[in-house]
Amino acid sequence: MDTIRLFRTKEGKLSLPTVASIPDAIVATVGTFDGVHRGHQFLFDDLLSKARETNLPSAVITFDRPPVATVCPSRPYYLINDAEERAYYLSLLAIDYLFILPFDRLLADLSTEEFLSHLLFNLLHVHYLVSGYDNRFGKKKEGETECNVETLCNQLGMLYHRSSPAYDEKGREYSSSLVRQLLIEGKVKEGAALLGYPYTLIGKVVGGSKLGRKFGFPTANIEPSEDHKLIPLKGVYAAWAAWLDEKGELHSHQGMLYIGNRPSISSKLEPRIEINLFDFSGDLYGKRLCIALLDYVRGDVRFENADHLVEQLKRDETTIRKLLLQASDPFLQSTRGLLTTRVKV
Repeated sequence: MDTIRLFRTKEGKLSLPTVASIPDAIVATVGTFDGVHRGHQFLFDDLLSKARETNLPSAVITFDRPPVATVCPSRPYYLINDAEERAYYLSLLAIDYLFILPFDRLLADLSTEEFLSHLLFNLLHVHYLVSGYDNRFGKKKEGETECNVETLCNQLGMLYHRSSPAYDEKGREYSSSLVRQLLIEGKVKEGAALLGYPYTLIGKVVGGSKLGRKFGFPTANIEPSEDHKLIPLKGVYAAWAAWLDEKGELHSHQGMLYIGNRPSISSKLEPRIEINLFDFSGDLYGKRLCIALLDYVRGDVRFENADHLVEQLKRDETTIRKLLLQASDPFLQSTRGLLTTRVKV
């Protein structure tokens, strides 16, 4: 997959890099695709099917930030994937091109007609648009109706196909919003079923208070690499962590992940993300860890004293070891590439 990032010229026009070479005609779909979940994958199957039918290259057109960051900058938002994760999961698909647009104010102010004609048709050579069932194009979602978008595409000589929604075994539509809600509730196993892979937190190991070591449970404190990354419900999770050593070799260990404010030992309100790795001793400071959250074990609890806390941590470890006894290492599958493969975005 060729990844091409568009940029603004001094005159304010969107432009392709001078080294970029794109075909005269492509089949494309447009969206944010946060999570690259199974619903998105259903849409991409449609995209690839139309590409085969027309013998044209396929393309995914996405944005460097979620539209809400530009349209409603004061509104908080949370991401399932950071930009690199999203590009990586897209790279696993058999798609020919990934175009990344700067979702700035100028792009947000384009009308539906301008977006379709100037950007998709004239600049990116989209001759077949495969739309998600809930896609909206243009300023203030002017392209609200399928009829409006299809009519404009026909006027341009652009083919148009609207994909159908996809549903899970419970009859729920796959959506990024649903995945986020499940993660906020700590339902990481359900979230993984919708995503098609375990939810991961990626960040650098930073210094901590070393209290975990004092209690017999040393932890690696994680600073997420993306400020807007969604942090699931506070509590303790069964997890698996992976990192690269100085030689570029991959290491992975099971462990218990804690997300919370440590109410038993601190009055500070800053949330912490820390993981105790089972059967591991070594220095991870400065390393980039990728942590897969596999199951939720319990909530964040305040204990009367350190002894009670340690007793609970021992029970947590026993529970998590049993949970992970039959679990396969998620980093032996596609998630491994989040550390071993870097996609330029």
